[in-house]
Order: sequence, then C-alpha cells, then structure tokens
Amino acid sequence: MVSNLVTLLLVHSCTFALGRVCTAPSVNLEGCVTVDYTNQAIGDAGALALAQSLASGSGSETVATLILYKCGIGPVGAAALAEAVRAHPRVTAVNLNSNAIEDAGVASVAAVLAHSASLLHLELDTCGVTDAGATRLAMGLVEIGDGGALLTLDLGGNVIGDSGATALAGALRANHVLRKLELGGNHIGDAGAKALAGSLTSHNQGLTHLGLSYNSRISAATMEHVEHGLAVRSRHAASWGKSEL
Repeated sequence: MVSNLVTLLLVHSCTFALGRVCTAPSVNLEGCVTVDYTNQAIGDAGALALAQSLASGSGSETVATLILYKCGIGPVGAAALAEAVRAHPRVTAVNLNSNAIEDAGVASVAAVLAHSASLLHLELDTCGVTDAGATRLAMGLVEIGDGGALLTLDLGGNVIGDSGATALAGALRANHVLRKLELGGNHIGDAGAKALAGSLTSHNQGLTHLGLSYNSRISAATMEHVEHGLAVRSRHAASWGKSEL
C-alpha cells in the first residue's frame, strides 16, 4: 500500500512538472507547457489564432515549447508567431520544420533572435530558406551577440549556399553562445564550408556541433578540415570545463 501510494505521488508530481501537452488546436492554452500540432494543417489562419492566444497571456503563461512541424504555415503565420514569441519570454523552443515560411518568414524570426534572451532552440529544417534568409538570421545572431540564449539552430534541408554559410560563419565570430548549428542537406560548397571552419579557430566557448552532411558540393578534403576544427574545439571545451571545476 505504501509503495503504491509513493508511486501515485511520484506520477502526480511528474505530471504536474511536465504540465499539459496541447495537441488539438484551441484558443484555450491554460496550463499548457507544450503546444504540439505536428502534421495538423492549421495554416496561417491557425498560426494567427495561436499567436493571438500566446500574446493575450490569458492562460498561456505556462507555454514553453511550440512544435509546429508540417502545419502548412507560410510567411504570414510565421511573422505572427515570431511577434508572439517576442512578447512571450517563457517560450524557449520553437519547431517550424517543414513549413514553407521561406525568407520572408525567416526575416521575422530573425528579428526575434536579435532581441530574445530566452529562446534556446530554433528548428527551421526544410522551410525554403535561401542565402538571403540565412543572412538575416546571421544578422540577428550578431545583433544580440553573447546577450542571447540560443543554443541550437537547425537550418537543415534548405537551399542555403556559400554566401549564406559565409554570413553564418561571420555570426559565429560575434556570438559565442550558440552550441549547435545544423546545415546538412543544403547547397553549401567548399567556400562556405571553409568560412565556417575558419570561425572555429578562435579559442572561445562556442560552437561544438556543426552539421554539414549531404552538402554534395563540399569536397572530402574540406570536410576533413571542418571535422578537425570541431575536434580542436571539443578538446578546448573539455579543458574549459575542467578549469571551472
């Protein structure tokens, strides 16, 4: 009986800590910690409604994670969500993977990056982002610098080329907070990869993961150079950790 009671108390406490996971589109987000509308075609109209619910603050104060994978959201919906996230500092993770938000939507997201001290994880995989969008994101990372909180940025599966990669490389020199940058499955070649590798040479507590797989234009020699830079960075990160103990 005692063990059963302990189990029930543990389950209750864990459920309370995790909070509600809202999976059905609704204006009522009271007590919700995670909004997960995966594969639901809410479109821009649904994104606007969600943004309004977040901005109103009515019952949505607990929302910390937005998972909006493949929801048919475009630039208009992305812009509305970006503004809502800017006004809702509790949101720490946003997944907009497989939504055609394109560069126009990314520009709105970049504006949030430039001012957010709470967003930790941003996923924009397969969103139609080109060099222009990557450059806007890079500008946001530079603007907030080490005052930001973003740890992971996923830009895989887009159409980013060398100029976008070079812009992101420049951002890494000014922003030492970002830990993971995913750029796999883009159109990056040797020039962009070398620029990114160059950003790894400065000995600071910055990037430790750089994903460049499935960029067929990057030569084996350049990939080896990038991997070497990451290995060096990882060794320095380990030594920093030991020095702080």
